[in-house]
Amino acid sequence: MVTDRKERLDLSVLNENVRRDPEKAVAYWEKHYRDQVEAVAEDFVSHMGESRVLLLAGPSSSGKTTTSLNLMEALHRRGIRTIPVSLDDFFLGPGAAPLLEDGTRDLESVEHRIEGALQSTLNVHAKVRLVEPGALPRSEGKAKRVIDNRAL
Repeated sequence: MVTDRKERLDLSVLNENVRRDPEKAVAYWEKHYRDQVEAVAEDFVSHMGESRVLLLAGPSSSGKTTTSLNLMEALHRRGIRTIPVSLDDFFLGPGAAPLLEDGTRDLESVEHRIEGALQSTLNVHAKVRLVEPGALPRSEGKAKRVIDNRAL
């Protein structure tokens, strides 16, 4: 799979190539990017019996939206219908849960809003359960951090 491949780049060589011929360097990396998008689309199509969801994650401004649009086009060329869903559509800020008379947050109303958004956007019925911050043990529902304190 494309995402499993790691390349080691020599930054000095990369910089020298950009200084020498910037247009050629840009064209090379744009082709490399397009080839990766096509490879991901091919891999996705070949594994459609196993999975029908493709997720993209990355830091802000890293090209997730551009890549998702390019992947959609690549999949459409292969006859695959896609439905883009941005998690930004589901993000609720800290003030999303109104306070009840007793001072607790009305998490139930937010649960219903999220369930409705999932239903209307993805046509998926999912039971959503929210809990107060700090209510889950740090390792529950998340990756567990393991610290290796052995001397090397």
